[in-house]
Amino acid sequence: IKYIPFKKMLVFFIALLPMTLQEAVSLSPDAMTISVSIALISFILYFRNGTTQKLKLKHLIILSLLAITLSLCKIVYLPLCFLIFLIPKERFKSKKQKYLFCSILSLVVIIVNLAWLNVSSQYLGAFESRSNAGDQLKYILSNPIYYIGIIFNTLDDYAITYLGEMVGKTLGNFNVQTSSIMTIVSLGILFYLISKTKGKKNWKDFIFSLKEKIFIILVILGTILLMFTSLYIQWTAVYSNIIDGIQGRYFIPILLIISMLWMHKNEVKSKNEDFNIASCSVLTNIMALIAVFVTFI
Repeated sequence: IKYIPFKKMLVFFIALLPMTLQEAVSLSPDAMTISVSIALISFILYFRNGTTQKLKLKHLIILSLLAITLSLCKIVYLPLCFLIFLIPKERFKSKKQKYLFCSILSLVVIIVNLAWLNVSSQYLGAFESRSNAGDQLKYILSNPIYYIGIIFNTLDDYAITYLGEMVGKTLGNFNVQTSSIMTIVSLGILFYLISKTKGKKNWKDFIFSLKEKIFIILVILGTILLMFTSLYIQWTAVYSNIIDGIQGRYFIPILLIISMLWMHKNEVKSKNEDFNIASCSVLTNIMALIAVFVTFI
């Protein structure tokens, strides 16, 4: 929140979503994934639009550690690390240094990720006997068009469920059902904070160019594709036409990245906007706590 030059209230609201808070107090690694992804994006945006200073050695180390840590959290978030290419060459000593650093770091995160995947995959398979990773992978490669259809089938059946789960419609072991009002309010505020721009749109004032937005969209789509594919390979019954195991909280790390498509140099706020959003955040968490107490007490 301190370093990101735009969408500060979006980061604030994401951090205080009932689902985010649940992950923060659980043994799930998702809290680490969410925080590291937001930290990496914030750092990238800071050196793109928040300062004119050059990247020093300590900054390069921080970027490297954040990217490597994120790549180790889950393979599906590997594409997010490539957003380092959005840092302008002016923040580096030279254009050569930028592409050398970004290319080497990209290669390192890929190697580290694949190495860890090789170690972890032997344990992941033990949790679900219905899946056969080898057969699933062969099936995807031999039927890529049909596999895309499977992804759309899954979204058609569960997209609304994912949106609700993302903000905390169901908590605990899916046994805590929170208020529909909380879900609608949270999703409404998220949509507003993500897509909010200046009243009078001037396309030159958007942070990212069309080419950069295409790159961002590819990163988002690549992340979602890896998310679905990893669970299809590791968790879903062989040849199933629906992908199992996807949960709404998996989409939280890409919310800030989606908002990059609307980031505007001259963001404006209505009167008392921050206070109203903070109040809604408190209200949604009170509703979530009531649901928890009703379930367990």
